[in-house]
Amino acid sequence: MFRKRRGIFWKLLGLSIVTGGGVVGYAWYDKEFKKTIEENVPYSKEAFSYVFEYLPESLPKLPSLPPFIQDKP
Repeated sequence: MFRKRRGIFWKLLGLSIVTGGGVVGYAWYDKEFKKTIEENVPYSKEAFSYVFEYLPESLPKLPSLPPFIQDKP
């Protein structure tokens, strides 16, 4: 019985980490989502400011596709 409880603990811990990482990742991508989270979740603004200082401001711009790969008009 104890072994089963410990398994549930690790699953919940893993799920919490993945969910938190997903929220931070999407907030980094979508500024409107970040603003919504900061308005509705207490202390999220402080947490985001701590995490985002280690992330780049935005993704690097990807080069455009060569003409033969782009859709034909």
